[in-house]
Amino acid sequence: MPEEWSAYWHWHDRPVQERVNAAKVLEAAGVQIVDLGSRDQLEQPPDCEATLDEQVSGIEVTELLHQPTAERSIRAARERAAGNEPERPEAFFDWDRDILLSALRARIDRKERRWQGGPYQRRVLVMCTNEFFLDRVRVERFLQGATFQNRFFTDVFLGLSYAEGCTLVFHFACSDGSGALTLQPYLFVRRYDVYPFAGAMAEEYPSRDSMIQLILKRASLSRPSGQWSDDDYDVLADCNVVGRIMKVHAAPVGSPWIWTLAFGHHEDRTPTHGYAATREAAMAAFTAPQQIQNDSGLPQGPAGASGAS
Repeated sequence: MPEEWSAYWHWHDRPVQERVNAAKVLEAAGVQIVDLGSRDQLEQPPDCEATLDEQVSGIEVTELLHQPTAERSIRAARERAAGNEPERPEAFFDWDRDILLSALRARIDRKERRWQGGPYQRRVLVMCTNEFFLDRVRVERFLQGATFQNRFFTDVFLGLSYAEGCTLVFHFACSDGSGALTLQPYLFVRRYDVYPFAGAMAEEYPSRDSMIQLILKRASLSRPSGQWSDDDYDVLADCNVVGRIMKVHAAPVGSPWIWTLAFGHHEDRTPTHGYAATREAAMAAFTAPQQIQNDSGLPQGPAGASGAS
C-alpha cells in the first residue's frame, strides 16, 4: 500500500506493516491478541500468527482499493512532487454496494489458497482500506444484510482508516458451522452520548462529533473459560467491557433481552439496566444518554452530554 495513497496503513517494512495493521484492526474489534508475530515469507500464507481470544490463529492481511484509480492518483501525486502538472489529475473511485461486495468476495476467494502452518482454531482475514468514498456511513449502509459463503475463514475484518476518534471496523464471522460469514453486531455512537462509560474518553476526544464503536462480543469468545449461550454478549468500548446484553427466560413478557452496565461504569447512574424486545432495541437502550444522581438523590443529565445521534 503506497504511502501516497494511505499514510495511515503504510509502513516501509512489509512484515511490520502486516503486524501493525492486523493489530490495529483486531484491537479495534475487541479481540484479545497475544504473541502476534510474522511468519517467514517462504512459509506464507498466512502472513502472521497469534493467539486471538485464547485461540491459536493464522492471520492473512490484505488491502482493499480500486487499483486503477489508486495508480492514477499516485502517478499524479509523484508528478506534482517533481514540479510537473499531471496529464490526468488525482481521482477517487465512487464505490457502490455491488462493487464493494464483489471486491470483498474476490479477496476472500483469493486468500483461501492453501495455507501452511497450523493447525489453527481460527483463520482470519484482515482487510484495510483508505478509499475516500468508503466512509463509515456508506460502508455501514452497503454491508447491511451482506453474507459471504465461505468454509475456510472463520473471521473477516474490514478496517477503515482512523476517523471520528476511532479506527472503524466491520467484522464478519461464521458462528454456526454453516459456512456463512455474517456481519457481527456493533453500534457507532457519539462519545458524549455514552458518557456513563466514556467520561475520560470525552476529555481525550473533546470534539462532540468524535465517535466510539461499541462491539457486541459473544461471551464464548469474551469469556472462553465457561459455557455461554449464543445470545449472551459482552459490550466492549475501546477494548474494555462496559456492559452485557443477553437473552433471558426470566424477563417481562415480550422483552426477553436484558442490558446492564458493567460494575465500575454504573455508580450513581440511573438506570443501570433494562429489558427490550430485541437485541437491537437493547443496544439502543444501552447507549441512550444516562442520568447521574446528584447529592440530593435526584437524577440529572451528565455534564457535556449531547442528544442521541
